[in-house]
Amino acid sequence: MTKVETERKWNEREQDLVIAVTKNVMEELQEKEDGERRTNNVIMFNVPKSNKDDSKERVHEDTEICSEVIKERLKVEEVEIEQVYRLGRRQEGKMRPLTVTLTRGKGKWEAIKKKQSNRRRKVKIG
Repeated sequence: MTKVETERKWNEREQDLVIAVTKNVMEELQEKEDGERRTNNVIMFNVPKSNKDDSKERVHEDTEICSEVIKERLKVEEVEIEQVYRLGRRQEGKMRPLTVTLTRGKGKWEAIKKKQSNRRRKVKIG
């Protein structure tokens, strides 16, 4: 094997290594980002579904109900709802749970702590 061939193979292996390391680092960063995003999520059960035809109106109504439960019933202050979406497929006569993304993870834990004292409520938080 000549010096040129050896250098070429060495360069190929080095490139493969750089690609593999970069891929692993990117996957780790993505997992960390996903985990941080999920720390702000709460799941709410038994939230009545909206009868509105427009999806934006349904999301707005779901957001209003969730905000009422978190802020007024559970008395969790200084937390805003970033996003609300229903889980699962629509089925007639069934209420789908809601994933509620809060702006702060601290608000999630306040809501979970306070839900313990409000177990008799219709809407449940998990």
